[in-house]
Amino acid sequence: MMYQGREGFTWFTGVVEDRNDPLFLNRVRVRIHGAHSHDKQLIATPDLPWSDVMMPTTSPSLSGLGTSTHGLVEGSSVMGFYRDDAN
Repeated sequence: MMYQGREGFTWFTGVVEDRNDPLFLNRVRVRIHGAHSHDKQLIATPDLPWSDVMMPTTSPSLSGLGTSTHGLVEGSSVMGFYRDDAN
């Protein structure tokens, strides 16, 4: 049976390139080191997939309660893991 985390996580590091999520879900576009070329002619920022941002347990980030944004900006270095086999 396959599900997230059963066989471990595939981690990545990258750089935030876009935080203007049109759905207002606090997602960011991340250029992942080793997966996306640094050459923006090969993969432009709008072509990067959206990534979810984990929020701390000290903030519900829901229905106007607590902090609702993550504070990342373009150029922020991030670390994450793939939630699917898209690596």
